[in-house]
Amino acid sequence: MDDDTHPTPNPAEAPAKPGGLHQMSMSFSAEDDRILFRLSTTDHVECRLWFTRRFTRVLWKALRQGFEAAPEVSAHADPKVKDAMLAMQHHDALQTGDFSKKFDESGENKPVDEQPLLIIGGNCTPNKNGKGARLKFQSREGKEIAVTLNEELLHAFCHLLVQTSAKGEWDLNMVMGGANVFIPDDTGSVVH
Repeated sequence: MDDDTHPTPNPAEAPAKPGGLHQMSMSFSAEDDRILFRLSTTDHVECRLWFTRRFTRVLWKALRQGFEAAPEVSAHADPKVKDAMLAMQHHDALQTGDFSKKFDESGENKPVDEQPLLIIGGNCTPNKNGKGARLKFQSREGKEIAVTLNEELLHAFCHLLVQTSAKGEWDLNMVMGGANVFIPDDTGSVVH
């Protein structure tokens, strides 16, 4: 696997719940031409999912539509204003994530399956409070994996997806907020 980037939920925001999200990461496998999405829970369960280029393109469209449908963004008719708002929200949300930690490889995490699950479908539903979303992934193996992300973690997930697909040179033109917003590098710094 190539480079990994890992946001960790900010522990100051809320105490960890049993089974709550602990870490998530994405890496690109050139050999498989897929993104490996890994997430672990506070009770040491790990789920590994393969995202293909095709699935990533469809997922990105759904994620982007979700952000654009937020009342504070959709209220504006001018696409440039919408892009600027999305860019600002994305930038602000990424400031709360910790992208510096390596994924926990201590052996405490117990994978749900021996091999990563190949994701072939799913959906993205806004959380009831309108902030963040519930992502449901359907695997070729017939399993359904669901994860609920607050707004900051949803932006972190999008950041990982953009960054990792760029490493794969998939040319999906995935940007959050316009062409003048750059993807932060692995250190977590943001360049505008």
